[in-house]
Amino acid sequence: MTEASSSANTTVEWFRDYIVQCMQSPSWTIPLGEFIDEHCMKFEDTPENKLEYTQIHSQFRDLVDRLLEEHLAELSINRDLFAQVFLDAIDEDDDCGIVLRRLIASEDFLHFKELMLSRRRELEQGGSGVHQGITASTPDKDSA
Repeated sequence: MTEASSSANTTVEWFRDYIVQCMQSPSWTIPLGEFIDEHCMKFEDTPENKLEYTQIHSQFRDLVDRLLEEHLAELSINRDLFAQVFLDAIDEDDDCGIVLRRLIASEDFLHFKELMLSRRRELEQGGSGVHQGITASTPDKDSA
C-alpha cells in the first residue's frame, strides 16, 4: 500500500467515524427526537394517508437537511463529497448502513410513517423520555 493510499484510507475512516458520531450526538438526536415526539400522535395506523402526514414529512425532511448541512459545514464538506466518501464506506462498516437507513427515513415517506407509528405505539404503551430520533433502530424497509 502506498503512502498516499494509506493517507486516503485514514481520511475516509476519520470522515466516516465523524459522520456516525454526529448522527449519534445530541445536536442530531435531540431535535429529531423532539420533532418525532411532537408529531407522532397525529399518525394513525391505517392504509389512508392524510395530507397532514405529507406536510409533517416535508418538515422532517427539511429538519434533517438543515442538520446535515450544519454538520457538513463544520468540516467545510459539500454534499457531493459526503455522498462519495460515505457510499464508498458503507460496504465496510455496519454503522454506515445504519446511518444510511436513518437518512432514508427522511426521504422515504412509508419508512417515515412507520417510524412515527412505532414511536406512537411506544408512547401509548407507557414509553417515556424523548425519542432518540433517527438514532433509534429505525425499521428496515423490508420489515416495515
